[in-house]
Amino acid sequence: MSLTLATLLPTLVATTQLDSADINIDFADHHVVVTTRYHVAPNDETARFVLMRLPDQEVAWSAVPAVVIDSTDGLYEVRFGNALGTYTFSYRVTGRLARIPVMVPSVPSGSQSRSIRLTVRDPPAQLRLTDTFPRLTIKDQNELQAALDNVPSFVRLPVVGASASTNRMADASVVVLIAFASIWWLVRHRRTTQA
Repeated sequence: MSLTLATLLPTLVATTQLDSADINIDFADHHVVVTTRYHVAPNDETARFVLMRLPDQEVAWSAVPAVVIDSTDGLYEVRFGNALGTYTFSYRVTGRLARIPVMVPSVPSGSQSRSIRLTVRDPPAQLRLTDTFPRLTIKDQNELQAALDNVPSFVRLPVVGASASTNRMADASVVVLIAFASIWWLVRHRRTTQA
């Protein structure tokens, strides 16, 4: 059997891609529940997903299909033994909730623009909406949404308080340091050009 371009082209064109995704983050008392659903097409190969392990957080799995879960430094890796097409995960995150980890598939996003839907329900009242990542918009009083091209590895939901002021101080410190270094460079550069 000879391999020609005509026989290889359907294989090259039909690469497995993430068709769509629904990511739901529901806030509760001192924890969040993350529920994700990914549709992969064509589903002719097994999928692999990765979840970041963030400091000061614990992850408890609620619903995961029959899979292999490996926990390595900084990551949870989830591998499926067979191709399913649609993959659903549910897990609970406790601890510091300024950044919520999200399952990231190993397959690339498809060509459909904005096919990943992110929903945050019952966010904290002190949430700084202008500092979220990815950028969220208000759908109604208790729900924020975003339509994305790619799956983020985490969702940043900063609240007003000590950690927010620390982030602002760190940002201000970097700006001051860059300004000071630029002025120092200008002074040194002028001295060397005048000499």
